[in-house]
Amino acid sequence: MLLIFGGFVISLLIAWVFEITPDGVRLEKDLDRKRYKPPARNSANFLLIGLLVVALVVSISFNMSGLRNANAPLDSDINDLSIAVLPFENRSTDPENGYFADGIQEDLLNRLAGIESLHVISRTSANEYRNTTKNVSVIGEELGVATIVQGAVQRSGNKILVSVSLIDVRADKQIWAETYNKDASLQDIFELQTEISSQITSSLGAALTPADEQRLAAVPTENDEAYRLFVVGQVNLSQRRFDTVLKAREQFEQAVKLDPDYARAYSALAETIMVLYTNHQAINSDEARRLAGAALDNALRLDPDNANAYAVRGFIETSQWQRTRTGAGNIRAADNFRRALELNENLANAYTWFSLLRQDEGDVVGAIEMLTQALEVDPRSRTPLVNLSDLYALKGENEASTDLLMRAIEYFPGWELPVRRLSQHLQKLGRLDEAVAWAAEDARISDDPLAGSNALSIFRLFGDSAAITAFMADFPTDHPVSPFGVGLEKFVRDDYQGALDTLATIQADVIGIQYRV
Repeated sequence: MLLIFGGFVISLLIAWVFEITPDGVRLEKDLDRKRYKPPARNSANFLLIGLLVVALVVSISFNMSGLRNANAPLDSDINDLSIAVLPFENRSTDPENGYFADGIQEDLLNRLAGIESLHVISRTSANEYRNTTKNVSVIGEELGVATIVQGAVQRSGNKILVSVSLIDVRADKQIWAETYNKDASLQDIFELQTEISSQITSSLGAALTPADEQRLAAVPTENDEAYRLFVVGQVNLSQRRFDTVLKAREQFEQAVKLDPDYARAYSALAETIMVLYTNHQAINSDEARRLAGAALDNALRLDPDNANAYAVRGFIETSQWQRTRTGAGNIRAADNFRRALELNENLANAYTWFSLLRQDEGDVVGAIEMLTQALEVDPRSRTPLVNLSDLYALKGENEASTDLLMRAIEYFPGWELPVRRLSQHLQKLGRLDEAVAWAAEDARISDDPLAGSNALSIFRLFGDSAAITAFMADFPTDHPVSPFGVGLEKFVRDDYQGALDTLATIQADVIGIQYRV
């Protein structure tokens, strides 16, 4: 537009000052008009000028009025029926009422994610924008969605006030909004969530199957306290820390004790037990399989279409087959994952766990495909980003692997795992100075005394005994992993028998240590 205007002004000035004659270009003021007559006007010129003026006016009108943006087609990469439900703001004076806001978001996500025609971003990624000041257009671009749901909840006594809006992020305009004043009873809350879900799907023009309508109207529990425990437990489970996962297990166990017919709580309990086993080694494999399996039996007995229960069952079969590599456990796991995704193709965990199975089967391409789909549903999920980096490294696509780790570090500053993996990755590539630098960053941000210990082998390679001694000087002597650190030091100094003797003194019940040993 600037070039058009600027060029027009310049052209007008030149045309005013100069004239093209048979003798060449001359100044207008020097021409003898009696001798020189301008050529006859060509009607085609007037037509061309007229069309250019019309085009310019139309272009200005579209850009200035916003008509172009309002009717712009979707980007090819963005699904028209894609949506993210951001955390609802808690406007109650009592922070304890925050579970109302979390509960409405949680249930809306569950209801919308079960609708076959909708592409719904998972809670993990949506929750990255809690209390954010980012514009919805920026959030929509980062999550790759066309629409966003925002809302706020305020409880006062036995009443709750819920405001909710559906926003088109590309046009940055509100599609639909409503405020509800309801009783704070559980029945009213579930009816409200059904009404909001139905209004959202109607506003988006999403097609609903009879099964979708049945899921929208489902009442998961009639026990207020069980519902509260489930919502708070989901928040704790999503953090994946050992202390929060332990709390989540207690909360889900209490929820099913209060309501033995709470299918979602049984499914969440099974997932929590498996996370305690796989992520923290806080429970042995046989007990984890027994307890989680019993919880899943209850979940599927109460709700045969519980997608998460099938995904967790696939996870159990995968972990068992990883240990034995015998039997048809991998086939059963794959069948469970497929069933989960048939019921809910927005279930990020199903893709992530399915990728672990494919990787154990040696199908790196299949594992990458599953993690890529996981990131479409959960673009801000930590585990898929790091695991996908490992898979690209296995394929020898080291630049892609590095880029994914850098993206994880950018998304989650202060999270040590991608920093640690990046240091190890660069070390394998022979970029040793960078590997040492990232190992130092790992040690800086992590509470793990072994953080940055991969640099010890680099120090040994360079014959830098002083650096090894300096690392061990700061190593705690009263920490459960202290013997491991001492054994590691002996190992890098080539004292293999001393390392073995030291590692043998480590107790088997120290969480997470046996894998390292």
